[in-house]
Amino acid sequence: MISALSVSLLLSAAGLASAACSATINSLSDVASAVKCTSITLNGFTVPAGQALTLSLATGTTLTMNGDILFGNKSWDGPLFTVSGTSVTFNGNGHKFDGGGPFYWDGQGLNGGGTKPDPMMKIKISGIFENVKVVNSPARAFSIGNDDPLTISNVVVDNSQGDQPNSKSGSSAAGHNTDGFDVSASNVRIQNRQVQVHNQDDCLAINKGTNITFTGNTCTGGHGISIGSIKSDVTVSQVTISSNTITNSDQALRIKTDASSSGSTVTGVTYSGNTGSGLRQFGILIDQSYPDTLGTPGTGVVVSNVNFVSPTTTLSVNSGAQQAAVNCGSGSCTGSWNWSNLKTSGGKAGKLTNCPVSGYNVDAAVKCTSVILNSFTVPAGQGLTLSLQTGTTVTMNGDISFGNLSWAGPLFTVSGKSITFNGNGHKFDGGGPFYWDGLGGNGGVEKPAPMMKEAESRYRAFMQSVARNPAFLSLLKSFFKNVTVVNSPARVYSISNPAALLITDLIIDNSQGDVPNAQSNGLPAGHNTDGFDCSTTNLIIQNRSVCNLNFDKTLITRDVLIKDDCLAINKGSNITFQNNTCVNGHGISVGSIASNVVVSDIMISGNTIISNDQALRIKADATSTNSTVADVTYSGNIGIGLRQFGVLIDQSYPDTLKTPGNGVIISGINFVPPLNNLTVISGAMRAAVNCGKGSCIGPWDWADLEVSGGSPGPINNFTGIENFRQ
Repeated sequence: MISALSVSLLLSAAGLASAACSATINSLSDVASAVKCTSITLNGFTVPAGQALTLSLATGTTLTMNGDILFGNKSWDGPLFTVSGTSVTFNGNGHKFDGGGPFYWDGQGLNGGGTKPDPMMKIKISGIFENVKVVNSPARAFSIGNDDPLTISNVVVDNSQGDQPNSKSGSSAAGHNTDGFDVSASNVRIQNRQVQVHNQDDCLAINKGTNITFTGNTCTGGHGISIGSIKSDVTVSQVTISSNTITNSDQALRIKTDASSSGSTVTGVTYSGNTGSGLRQFGILIDQSYPDTLGTPGTGVVVSNVNFVSPTTTLSVNSGAQQAAVNCGSGSCTGSWNWSNLKTSGGKAGKLTNCPVSGYNVDAAVKCTSVILNSFTVPAGQGLTLSLQTGTTVTMNGDISFGNLSWAGPLFTVSGKSITFNGNGHKFDGGGPFYWDGLGGNGGVEKPAPMMKEAESRYRAFMQSVARNPAFLSLLKSFFKNVTVVNSPARVYSISNPAALLITDLIIDNSQGDVPNAQSNGLPAGHNTDGFDCSTTNLIIQNRSVCNLNFDKTLITRDVLIKDDCLAINKGSNITFQNNTCVNGHGISVGSIASNVVVSDIMISGNTIISNDQALRIKADATSTNSTVADVTYSGNIGIGLRQFGVLIDQSYPDTLKTPGNGVIISGINFVPPLNNLTVISGAMRAAVNCGKGSCIGPWDWADLEVSGGSPGPINNFTGIENFRQ
């Protein structure tokens, strides 16, 4: 009605459809005229049941609330309120929108029961939306759908009445699916200490969009701050979640992607300075099995670069809850996941699967350059992670043991540049008998593997244990020495340093795995307990150290016993393995060689190989292509009690002496002084070479190889061996 409008025209009547005028809305009937103005006062009134308040505002409008808006009750689809426009300033002045939630709430939310208006508030503006209170939303409170910049500040969502059951919800909370903010937009900032959400679902749910910030807010009683669930063919990127407080929620932080989704990405998520307490299920949960929780993950959504930066995010979970759980599909979580600024406490450690998390649970001690590592037990399901300063010296002053839990690991991680790590003869005990079932990495219970792993970095050294991967040591001009490892769940070390590293005087003892146990069905309980898996350059392993890689037996160096390869070199150059002892495993191996890799300049010298399947082996995958193995030199090695071969060079892996491939070129395999002396048992072959046609290139000088016992083996598709007779 015109009588309800106070209009002061500042432009000529011959102007535009929207004018610089002022208007007041007292009812729905005032809306059509009022939205032609750019200064609007929204007084309090009740919107009739089954109808919506929809404001399509002119560019540059300022709207100020002067009273509360209520909505009549009726089961319908909604939304109850929609506002759209460009460069809008919407100031609620502390007034509220009341959605009448108790009329609708039945404990089922959007999953059944009565029809509920959803969302309650649909925001499609750019500009500023501030000082508004929303109470009792029937289902989701806000849906944000703009792509131009929008700042939301000083907003309260209060669905606390929905915490309690009612006559329709049985014993469940009456409110359900009452998300605070659902964002499918870009360039959104939700901020300020007065933004509070008390609800029964996600405080924030980001479904798609880029450049989204959620900072300085409070979330209570719901599902915490979420990205997702992520559907197919969407992108979420450049998200900052900072300085928020999350209390009494299922989790503080979550990324959830649908298991069936494809063609989507989540990248560039940064958490900083958040605080969580009273968390019922998880501190942080990243899960690619939605709608299941920690079920079988999908691989169609790539999640990358999820980082915790300073200031530290601190999360405290309830008894029985998990501090952190990550459930990624194979290969679908990538990039940088630096969690050095995440601190969690309470409950129990969760399982981190298929994710590149680093830096989690860094102790204050690593800020120093002289660190003493005393004896203690790392709680089950947690890792000991040391991110060291350049030039740090670490000295062990006691043994480290790890509690038992089937999880992905790692058990131990150390990183740094120019590090000296001196174990002083102390040990790391991986608790192998708890995990060993005769299956190793081929099935059975999940095993932290490797026990000690290093991630590739030109300037970092890692001794990290990660399930189904060996420990890596990546130290630039560094030393790792005098350490004993016992009872590794599976593989022990994986080495992938690209800079100079000397490993010396190590012991690996998995001898307890030699005998069967109740889970291994008569087989040795330990399996796939490789010593060292090398994919690196500029490495020396020496002086009675024990290595094993990619095999299935036991390895001893000095006093080391394992159940797989003593050494396995998968790629790299300038690698020396000298003066070590390998017992009861698969011997010293180059390979298996996969596609597109190079192995070169390898020296295997002065080692003793006892009671292994073979002493020396080169194995190339039959299906591999575009790879080379060049210049492998053997000198002064001794092998006794060899069960199958003295020397085996085979291009039919994983078969043995079957149809070879020809995609790996092998050249320069030589035996030089002092003499290599190998003895095989009865029934074993002295030397067997199985090359693909044209893939072994000579000459190979074997003048300093002598093999006795057993019988001669075949030499297939190669005539380039010189000075050797079986």
